[in-house]
Amino acid sequence: AAEEGWNRWFLHPSTARAVRAIRSASAGMVPLEAAARIRRGLTTGNNRVFFLDAAQAARQGIEERYLRRVVRSPREIIGLDTESVAQPGLVLFPPGPDEGGSRAAEYLREQGVVTSAYLPTTPPEPAPLLFGYAVRARKAFFRNSAGLLASDNFFEVIPRRPEETSVLFALLNSVVAALHLEAHGRGQGRGLLKIQRYELAGLQLPDPARMDPVARRELEALGEELRQHPEEEGIRAALDYLVARLLGLDAVELRRAERELASARRAKSLPHGALGKDREAEWRAFPAHPGKAESDASPPTGEAVWGSGALRGAR
Repeated sequence: AAEEGWNRWFLHPSTARAVRAIRSASAGMVPLEAAARIRRGLTTGNNRVFFLDAAQAARQGIEERYLRRVVRSPREIIGLDTESVAQPGLVLFPPGPDEGGSRAAEYLREQGVVTSAYLPTTPPEPAPLLFGYAVRARKAFFRNSAGLLASDNFFEVIPRRPEETSVLFALLNSVVAALHLEAHGRGQGRGLLKIQRYELAGLQLPDPARMDPVARRELEALGEELRQHPEEEGIRAALDYLVARLLGLDAVELRRAERELASARRAKSLPHGALGKDREAEWRAFPAHPGKAESDASPPTGEAVWGSGALRGAR
């Protein structure tokens, strides 16, 4: 299945070698599903009714016990942590059959809705990690420090051992995970890469449970630095080199391969002749303010920058 993904392009031999190497580096690796549960975010069946903003909920007088904060799109997250979401939305969980006198139940009746076939009456616990599975400009796993629920635009990643959350965050934001996603994901045209649940579940990573304690602490520290400073390419490069070293792989080749696959995918969404501009844009520095381009940015040189190239602190 992986070869079907990356053979869609004519690849440099080094890129093909890197993809094969990461597939064959099985010693000490486990699929993500061995280290974490993966679930789809919330499906409502009627977003217009069940997703509200704070002003709507207040205007309708809906009781707080039926509401939970939610992030609806990866675009709401600046950087790699949900604490950056400026105004989380609200999701309404339907009242039970014996709560028909509540204002929440009255609101639903006014909308011509009794309940949701998808939402539970008891809200789930927020997941520690989130992943937006429809990828265009960036592949990013987010820390959910704000404790938000997530819409079905996300997969939620719940570590089986909570103490491994930090190391999994680091591993999932490394070039090893990024290359796996590029190689195994399904191209949907116009530069879109879609990751299915089974593809995410099969993502191969170093096993946190068998990891050397020193390396684990280094990963946790780099992951925390990346969370705080997602624009810093030096942190991402150090993380990539550490994870590659743990697997006995060449970080230079992995980063080059990930960059080639991502660039080829994104080129499919560009007008004819615009590829050069897209590649140039990938070198631009992380702007001081999201959406503000750096006018004096120029492509740096050297291997340390290969594989970054994405907007707002992600690949």
